[in-house]
This record gives sequence, structure tokens and C-alpha cells, in this order.
Amino acid sequence: MPGKDSKLFGFTVSKKIGKAVKRNKIKRQLREVVRLYLNSFPENCFYVINTKKSSKEADFQGFLEDITLFLKWINEKDFNSNH
Repeated sequence: MPGKDSKLFGFTVSKKIGKAVKRNKIKRQLREVVRLYLNSFPENCFYVINTKKSSKEADFQGFLEDITLFLKWINEKDFNSNH
């Protein structure tokens, strides 16, 4: 479990994306995007970034845009309310 004020990240890249070199490149790019936006992620959460087959054609800029959209969505949500 993450401790107070911590975040844990996991990355999955399917073999459908390509060989190990391609999968590792995608994981490196995703780790860099997360590093750039680390302070924008809510605290005390697990994050698993699971790529899709379309990630094969994605570039660093595409990953930046996707993470930006995700952060916008997650920061609009109120996960602490008891609705």
C-alpha cells in the first residue's frame, strides 16, 4: 500500500506492441512523461498505465497529450466524497 503522500506507478506493454526494444522504448517514454507530471497526480494512489495496440504508432508527444487528458479528468473527480 502506498504510504501517506505517496504514489506508485506500474507500466504494462503487451507483446502485441512489438519486440522488447520497442516495448522498452515505450516504457521509457511513459516513465519520462510521469516524471514530468509527477506533482499533478493525486497522492496516496496506485497508477497502472496499460498501453493499447495503438501505442505502437504513438510518439512522446502523443503520450504527453494522453497523460494530460487523464490528469484533467482525474483532477475533476472527487474521489473522497461519499455519494
